[in-house]
Amino acid sequence: MKFNKVTQPPISFFDFLPEDWKEELLPQWDNLRSSSEVYTITIDCELICMGIVFKEVLPKLSMAEKLVQKMFVNYSYIGYLYTLPKYRGQGFATKWFEFIKKQDPKRNFWLAIEESILIAFYSKHGFKKYVQSTYNDHAQEELILYYTFE
Repeated sequence: MKFNKVTQPPISFFDFLPEDWKEELLPQWDNLRSSSEVYTITIDCELICMGIVFKEVLPKLSMAEKLVQKMFVNYSYIGYLYTLPKYRGQGFATKWFEFIKKQDPKRNFWLAIEESILIAFYSKHGFKKYVQSTYNDHAQEELILYYTFE
């Protein structure tokens, strides 16, 4: 298993992601590329888990994210965290979080989730709920979570 920080990945790199995520990310990538950090986990050169840490320029935000964005000025936004289905449940996303926290132990993070089942996973990594319940652009419940180093 190898952890990587991928510098300036080409658009083809994101073929790994689900189609709907690519449709959202790729049109924005040129604007996001220079202030984003892409972290991956590979096994035998196979990409199995990745996520993006947005430091300055944020991806297109949902209505819920826009409402709370100003509360997280000194936080980095985590998006597009994805593990290939055949590797889920094996701790790779946990290892991904451990790796990015080691990169800058004093960094704060925030993110949004649409599936409340993920709260337990993120809580295990020190994330807390910011907003009990809010709605995104598609009237689907969305939760905002944050992590503060301490």
